This record gives sequence, structure tokens and C-alpha cells, in this order.
Amino acid sequence: MMNFRFYIIVMISCHIFLACDEEPPSPPDEATVYHGDIYIACDNSPHYRFSLDSLMMNCNAADTSDFSFPMGIQTTMSACLYDGNFSLAASASEYDFSVSRIDMQPTFTDPEVMLTPIPFVIAAGDTLFTNSYPFYSAYEANWTDNRLELYIYNAYVGGCLHDMVVWRLERNE
Repeated sequence: MMNFRFYIIVMISCHIFLACDEEPPSPPDEATVYHGDIYIACDNSPHYRFSLDSLMMNCNAADTSDFSFPMGIQTTMSACLYDGNFSLAASASEYDFSVSRIDMQPTFTDPEVMLTPIPFVIAAGDTLFTNSYPFYSAYEANWTDNRLELYIYNAYVGGCLHDMVVWRLERNE
């Protein structure tokens, strides 16, 4: 009986002292979320070029707390127009990524970016697959302190076919 009590006291003491020596877990990095969409009407260039800083400044949705894929994607027109808005890329030679008009695939200037295709998105209960109208493509890009989702699709507006890029950026700051 004595050994049992001694054993319990030793176990409790060890637990208390060992627990105090452990470092508390570090809090997770706080990510700030930005999102928006860009409407492309008539630009005929082979690449659409974008700067993340410009997207956050000029094309960010007012409610940065939530991201939802826009409803009615075939009639949506964004307040952020690509055509003639050269500030969306800092310059023709300085930008974070471009989207090829030929295959609608993004290319990043940072070689560390890991690009993963997104096969589908669920909007309003419907499953929309990429590479199937109206989607061209969707990608997730990950690199230091950034996680960017790009949804690139065709938006039918006023009898013409146009393109739209919906983006969501999580940035650890």
C-alpha cells in the first residue's frame, strides 16, 4: 500500500514538473484574406499580367472576411476591368504572374511557386468542372507566405464572349 501511494505521488510530481518545462505551442500564423475578380472584355494580348499588390489595392472585394464564387457566372461583370488598366501589372516586365490567353494557364515569375490544378468548384450546389464550359482552368499556387487560388472562366455578356479571373489570396503577415 505504501509503495502504491509513493508511486502516485511520484507520478503526479513528475507530471507537474514535466508539464511546466514544456514550451507552450506557438500560435498559428494569422492569414489575411483578399479576394476579387477581374473582367476582361476586349484585350487581345497573348498574356494577361497581374501584380498581387495591385490586385489587393484595386480589385479587392469589400468583404475580405469571406470568399464565395460569384453566382450567375455567365452574366457577372466585375467592377475591376482589365482592359486598359495597366496598373494591374506594375509594368510589362514587372508582374507576379500572367495568364496565357492561349491555354488560360498561369505562369509565375517566382520560381518557388508550386502550382496545382483545381479540377472543379462547387457553386450554388452545382459542380463546375475545369476544361468544360464555362471554365478554362483553376489553380492553387503556394509559395512563401502566400496561397493564391485562381478561377479562370468565360463570361457571356451582351452577346459577346469575354473572360473573367476570380482570385483569392491568403497571405501570412
